Amino acid sequence: MASLVVGVLRLNATLNWVQAFLVPGDAASLDGLRTTTTAMVGVFYSLMLASLYLPAAFIVRERARAAVAAAPVPDAAKAEAYSRPELSLALPNVLSRIAVLLGPLLAGPIGEFLKGLAG
Repeated sequence: MASLVVGVLRLNATLNWVQAFLVPGDAASLDGLRTTTTAMVGVFYSLMLASLYLPAAFIVRERARAAVAAAPVPDAAKAEAYSRPELSLALPNVLSRIAVLLGPLLAGPIGEFLKGLAG
Protein backbone atom coordinates (compact mmCIF):
# COMPACT_ATOMS: atom_id res chain seq x y z
CA MET A 1 0.00 0.00 0.00
CA ALA A 2 2.80 2.38 0.88
CA SER A 3 4.45 1.93 -2.51
CA LEU A 4 1.14 2.62 -4.27
CA VAL A 5 0.66 5.81 -2.24
CA VAL A 6 4.20 6.88 -3.07
CA GLY A 7 3.52 6.09 -6.74
CA VAL A 8 0.44 8.33 -6.77
CA LEU A 9 2.32 11.13 -5.02
CA ARG A 10 5.20 10.72 -7.47
CA LEU A 11 2.81 10.90 -10.43
CA ASN A 12 1.29 14.08 -9.00
CA ALA A 13 4.75 15.60 -8.48
CA THR A 14 5.91 14.61 -11.97
CA LEU A 15 2.85 16.09 -13.65
CA ASN A 16 3.23 19.22 -11.54
CA TRP A 17 6.89 19.47 -12.58
CA VAL A 18 5.97 19.10 -16.27
CA GLN A 19 3.33 21.76 -15.82
CA ALA A 20 5.96 24.17 -14.48
CA PHE A 21 7.64 24.27 -17.90
CA LEU A 22 4.51 25.44 -19.73
CA VAL A 23 3.40 28.97 -20.44
CA PRO A 24 1.42 30.21 -17.38
CA GLY A 25 -1.84 30.42 -19.37
CA ASP A 26 -1.46 26.87 -20.63
CA ALA A 27 -0.40 25.55 -17.22
CA ALA A 28 -3.67 26.60 -15.64
CA SER A 29 -5.65 24.70 -18.27
CA LEU A 30 -3.83 21.47 -17.37
CA ASP A 31 -4.66 21.63 -13.64
CA GLY A 32 -7.87 19.69 -14.13
CA LEU A 33 -6.15 17.02 -16.21
CA ARG A 34 -3.40 16.59 -13.61
CA THR A 35 -5.78 16.27 -10.67
CA THR A 36 -8.13 13.96 -12.58
CA THR A 37 -5.28 11.72 -13.72
CA THR A 38 -3.91 11.49 -10.20
CA ALA A 39 -7.37 10.75 -8.78
CA MET A 40 -8.08 8.05 -11.37
CA VAL A 41 -4.79 6.29 -10.71
CA GLY A 42 -5.53 6.47 -6.97
CA VAL A 43 -9.01 5.01 -7.51
CA PHE A 44 -7.57 2.21 -9.63
CA TYR A 45 -4.97 1.31 -7.00
CA SER A 46 -7.57 1.44 -4.21
CA LEU A 47 -9.91 -0.85 -6.15
CA MET A 48 -7.04 -3.19 -6.89
CA LEU A 49 -6.11 -3.37 -3.20
CA ALA A 50 -9.74 -3.94 -2.20
CA SER A 51 -10.20 -6.68 -4.80
CA LEU A 52 -7.15 -8.52 -3.45
CA TYR A 53 -7.64 -7.93 0.27
CA LEU A 54 -11.39 -8.20 0.90
CA PRO A 55 -12.05 -11.72 -0.42
CA ALA A 56 -9.02 -13.11 1.40
CA ALA A 57 -9.92 -11.29 4.62
CA PHE A 58 -13.49 -12.58 4.59
CA ILE A 59 -12.39 -16.16 3.86
CA VAL A 60 -9.83 -16.12 6.68
CA ARG A 61 -12.32 -14.48 9.06
CA GLU A 62 -15.02 -17.08 8.35
CA ARG A 63 -12.55 -19.95 8.74
CA ALA A 64 -11.43 -18.53 12.08
CA ARG A 65 -15.05 -18.14 13.23
CA ALA A 66 -15.76 -21.76 12.19
CA ALA A 67 -12.69 -22.97 14.08
CA VAL A 68 -13.78 -21.07 17.20
CA ALA A 69 -17.30 -22.48 16.90
CA ALA A 70 -15.99 -26.05 16.59
CA ALA A 71 -13.48 -25.71 19.44
CA PRO A 72 -14.25 -27.71 22.58
CA VAL A 73 -14.03 -24.72 24.95
CA PRO A 74 -16.59 -23.04 27.20
CA ASP A 75 -19.02 -20.55 25.68
CA ALA A 76 -17.39 -17.69 27.60
CA ALA A 77 -14.08 -18.37 25.83
CA LYS A 78 -15.88 -18.48 22.48
CA ALA A 79 -17.60 -15.16 23.18
CA GLU A 80 -14.23 -13.66 24.11
CA ALA A 81 -12.71 -14.95 20.87
CA TYR A 82 -15.59 -13.55 18.80
CA SER A 83 -15.12 -10.12 20.38
CA ARG A 84 -11.46 -9.89 19.38
CA PRO A 85 -10.74 -7.07 16.89
CA GLU A 86 -9.55 -9.55 14.25
CA LEU A 87 -12.97 -11.25 14.13
CA SER A 88 -15.19 -8.26 14.77
CA LEU A 89 -16.74 -6.10 12.08
CA ALA A 90 -17.39 -3.15 14.39
CA LEU A 91 -16.53 0.20 12.82
CA PRO A 92 -13.64 1.10 15.18
CA ASN A 93 -12.00 -2.25 14.39
CA VAL A 94 -12.24 -1.95 10.62
CA LEU A 95 -11.61 1.79 10.28
CA SER A 96 -7.83 1.37 10.06
CA ARG A 97 -8.24 -1.31 7.37
CA ILE A 98 -10.53 0.95 5.39
CA ALA A 99 -8.00 3.78 5.64
CA VAL A 100 -5.28 1.48 4.30
CA LEU A 101 -7.45 0.44 1.34
CA LEU A 102 -8.26 4.07 0.56
CA GLY A 103 -4.65 5.22 0.93
CA PRO A 104 -3.88 5.51 -2.80
CA LEU A 105 -7.18 7.30 -3.40
CA LEU A 106 -6.43 9.78 -0.63
CA ALA A 107 -2.87 10.35 -1.84
CA GLY A 108 -4.07 12.63 -4.68
CA PRO A 109 -5.86 15.15 -2.44
CA ILE A 110 -3.07 14.91 0.14
CA GLY A 111 -0.54 15.70 -2.60
CA GLU A 112 -2.60 18.72 -3.61
CA PHE A 113 -2.72 19.85 0.01
CA LEU A 114 1.06 19.49 0.36
CA LYS A 115 1.53 21.40 -2.90
CA GLY A 116 -0.61 24.22 -1.48
CA LEU A 117 1.49 24.28 1.69
CA ALA A 118 4.72 24.43 -0.28
CA GLY A 119 3.46 27.45 -2.16
